[in-house]
Amino acid sequence: MTGLTQFLRRAAQVNPHGVATRYADRQTTWHETHYRVQHAAGFLCQQGVELNSMVAILANNSDRYFEWLFAIPWAGAVVAPLNTRWSHNELNTAIEELSPRMLIVDAANYANLARLDRWALRDTIVYCFDDVEALEPCGDEHIQSAKALNDQRRQGSDLAMICYTGGTTGRAKGAMLTHQGMHINVLQWINAVQAKPQDTLLVLPPLFHAAGAGNAYAAAALACECVFIERFDIPLVLQTIATANVTNVPLVATMLDWIVNHPDIHHYDLSSWNKITYGASPIPTPVLQKALQLLPHVEFFQVYGQSEGGPTISVLPHHKHVEPDTRHLRSAGQVVIGSEIAILDEHGNQLSTDTFGEVAVKGAGVALGYWQQEEESAKAFSNGWLRTGDAGRIDAEGYLFIEDRIKDMIISGGENVFPAQVESALRSHPAILECAVIGIPSKQWGEQVHAIVRVNPGATVTEAELDQHMRQQLASFKCPRSYTFRAEPFPISAANKILKRELRKDYLLQ
Repeated sequence: MTGLTQFLRRAAQVNPHGVATRYADRQTTWHETHYRVQHAAGFLCQQGVELNSMVAILANNSDRYFEWLFAIPWAGAVVAPLNTRWSHNELNTAIEELSPRMLIVDAANYANLARLDRWALRDTIVYCFDDVEALEPCGDEHIQSAKALNDQRRQGSDLAMICYTGGTTGRAKGAMLTHQGMHINVLQWINAVQAKPQDTLLVLPPLFHAAGAGNAYAAAALACECVFIERFDIPLVLQTIATANVTNVPLVATMLDWIVNHPDIHHYDLSSWNKITYGASPIPTPVLQKALQLLPHVEFFQVYGQSEGGPTISVLPHHKHVEPDTRHLRSAGQVVIGSEIAILDEHGNQLSTDTFGEVAVKGAGVALGYWQQEEESAKAFSNGWLRTGDAGRIDAEGYLFIEDRIKDMIISGGENVFPAQVESALRSHPAILECAVIGIPSKQWGEQVHAIVRVNPGATVTEAELDQHMRQQLASFKCPRSYTFRAEPFPISAANKILKRELRKDYLLQ
C-alpha cells in the first residue's frame, strides 16, 4: 500500500495508546485519532464528498487540522490546503481553480470568508470545526455523531493533494501530488534525517506548506508524538520545546536565525532538543555557526526541496556540518534515495560536473504538474524532469550547490551575480540583522547589485564601511553598488522567504 492513510492505520495498530497529537491543553492518542478520522470521513461523505472531490482547508496549525489531513484522503477525496496569509483575491483565484466540494475552516479564519466574492463559494459547503454563530454545520459534535467510514484506500497514482507553491516569484501554483509520491517522499525524509519513533516532533511550518504537511505525515509514519502551536512565536516555541520534551524541530532558515538570536534563549531548558531540520532558503554561514555553538547537543540536517519535488529532494547530514573539511557546508547535500538530480541547460541537456545550470529532479515524489495551469506545467515538467527554477551545480561526489533562484540572478555588465552569495557575505558583518540583494536598472551595467539592509538594534554602520567589508570577501563585480537602509521588516511569504518581487517594485518605478 502506498497511500497516506496507511500511515495512520499502522500507527493506531503499533502504538494505540501513545500520544499522537498535542495542542494547547489537548492530547490525543493514535487510537483516538484513528477513531476521529473515521468519523470525520463519514461526515464528509454525508455532506456529499465523493471520490476525487476537492476539499479545501483554511485554518491555522492544530491537532484538528492534522486529523483533516487524514480524513479527507480516508474519504477518497483530495486535500487542498489554502494559504492563510493570502489576500482575498488570491483566495478567490485558488477557490475558483479548485471548485472544492467543501471548505473546512477554523474560527480564526472564518471571518476571512466574508471578504471573498460570493460566486467563489457558490457550489461549496463551508464547515467550521469550531463553533461559530450563523453557520450550520459547525462544531465538533457533527464529527462525533457521523457514522464511521471505511478507508477508501486511495493509493499509487491517485491524486492526494494540491499543494500550492510559495509564490515568491509570481502567482502561486497548485502542485498535484499523488499518494505514492507523498508516501515515498515521507519515507525518504525519515531515512535521510534519521527520524525515530521515539521522537517528539514540533511542527512549525504551516500545514498548508509542503514541509508542514510532510512533517505531519511523517509523525504518523513513525507513530510518534506530534506537537502543534497555532503560530510561530519564539518564546512559545522555546517554552513548548521545554515543557513537551520536544526532540525534533523542523524549521525554515529564517526561523532558525530568529531563534538563535533571541536574547532569552538561555532561560529555557532545551536539553530534550536533539535534532533540527532546516531549509526553505540558504542560511548565512554566521547564523549556522552561531547555532552550532549555541546548541552543541543538537544535530543539524539541511533539507532542500520544493512543493513540486515532493517536497524533499536532497539532505545535508549533521556530520557535514561539524567536520573540519567545510567544503560541503554550503551545499544542499546529496539526493535522497529513490530520486535523481541533474543540472540542465536552457534546452534540457544535462551539464557536466561543476557546471552551473538549472537544478532538475526526477523520482516518484515529483508532482504530476500544476492544477489547471497547463502552460506553467509544460515549462516546468518535461522528459521526466522537474525544472526547479534554482540555479546550481553538482560536484564529483554528488553534492548539490544551490546558488539562487534563476529569476533572482543578476546580470551586471555581462557577469552573473547570485544574490544569495552576496547576502551571505553581508550577513557576516556584525552590524547586519537582515539583508536582501536585488538587481535594479542601471544605464551603465544593465543591472546593478543593490543591497537592502536592516541593522541590529543599537548598531551603526555606513555604506562606505559595508563596501570595504564586501570588497574583502567578493570580486568587485559582485559587490553592491548601492544600498538602502531599512527600518521595517521585509515582506515575507508564508514560507518565511523574503518577497524580492515586492522589493523590486520600488525600483522599477523609478
